Amino acid sequence: MELFSKEVSAKAKSLIETCVETREQEMGRLCASGHEVWGRLKECLELAEKEEKNAAKLHKEIWKAIVEKNEDEAGIELRELGKIAEELAMFWARAAAEAYAGGNEL
Repeated sequence: MELFSKEVSAKAKSLIETCVETREQEMGRLCASGHEVWGRLKECLELAEKEEKNAAKLHKEIWKAIVEKNEDEAGIELRELGKIAEELAMFWARAAAEAYAGGNEL
């Protein structure tokens, strides 16, 4: 079983392309310099790293709740992990958009 269908992958790619187009429309350009691109990517990576640590910690807590047969707690934590995963997806989509924008502009 594929983790992502071709349809989901196409939607993700479309989101990234929309981010790049929006950046160009709002700023009149994609980026000012390589330094700007590097800084924006650094910010994305730092935010993603922080959320990945939160996700790893929560993943351990989910296992603890499962082993203790605490389904209510596991459900709460799973929904929280879903929110973190959404944030991570957005950070990575933004990183992809920044990288493409920089690559197209520089």
